[in-house]
Amino acid sequence: DDDNDNMETVKMLIEMGANLDAQTDDGDTPLHYAGIKGLDQIATELVLAGANPCVQNYEGFIKDDKDVRQYEESRFDHMNRKSNNETEDKWSPAKTPYEFALCFEEFSTTQTILVLRTAEEIYKKHGNVSRKLFYQ
Repeated sequence: DDDNDNMETVKMLIEMGANLDAQTDDGDTPLHYAGIKGLDQIATELVLAGANPCVQNYEGFIKDDKDVRQYEESRFDHMNRKSNNETEDKWSPAKTPYEFALCFEEFSTTQTILVLRTAEEIYKKHGNVSRKLFYQ
């Protein structure tokens, strides 16, 4: 029932014209949260309503320093391979909702990861995500 309530809330916010790309203090958007919580139906609803799947959070902001960026990428790869059984908090330079969901795959679902990856690829190619392109 919580998922149905969440979907109804999302639909209401969309109808009211809410900013679907609004960011928290960390730069996360509703798509970032849908990604790590495995809410594929909500992610799909947000994307088809116009949410930008390429918005980057602030934690993963690309730095000008090549060495720092290289370190962050290697750390991301290392942490992404860690076992789900470890209790250590994951650090991530994940930027987009897809990268965020991928990094925290123990909280996400394969379906959510696929939704966000597909949406990101379509957005990068076409500048938006239409229902027709999404379901092709």
